[in-house]
Amino acid sequence: MNWRSPAGALLSVLVVAALAFGSWLETVLPSTDDILDKPFEHHARIDDQVEMREVKLRVRSVRAASSVVSEDDDRYRTTGVFLVADVVFMSTRDPVRLSNMQVRTTSGRLYAESVTRNSCGPSQTGVPVRCVVAFEIPERDLAGAKLLIPTPRGDITGGDDLAVIDLGIVDGSALLDREQSGVKLTDATYWEDQ
Repeated sequence: MNWRSPAGALLSVLVVAALAFGSWLETVLPSTDDILDKPFEHHARIDDQVEMREVKLRVRSVRAASSVVSEDDDRYRTTGVFLVADVVFMSTRDPVRLSNMQVRTTSGRLYAESVTRNSCGPSQTGVPVRCVVAFEIPERDLAGAKLLIPTPRGDITGGDDLAVIDLGIVDGSALLDREQSGVKLTDATYWEDQ
């Protein structure tokens, strides 16, 4: 084919356009590394069971508190709100401990577990464990908040399982109307009703 002919010129334009489109497409699509590094998210709501690679878990309830009491009977107060979650989980493989839990707001801001510890457990294989964890959050960030619970050996950014629990908090939620004081935080108590 003669590149100077109309068909050759059209083919040249199509090849350049295809290369330009391919270059643009490469910039907007995620890379293989981006996909592999992103955690596999299990979306659920309050009281839904989530089955992850190493654990089964359920967030039984969530409540607001102006103060919490640690297992050592230390009282903690906040000018915001303690978002208190009741979590039940069970190891399906080796003994594990839940850690690196965070709350993500609709703006993307992350709040780590607060007060005295940042883990829950351990759970022996097949034995359900309950713990109560608290996150200190400004009241304005409660609506739309989600609890992030990574697989026991991961974090919220690693390429592993991540439970994303919709806490069901909306603007004007009755959660703050029922705000409690002195909620007791517990670590690793065995739970019979899984």
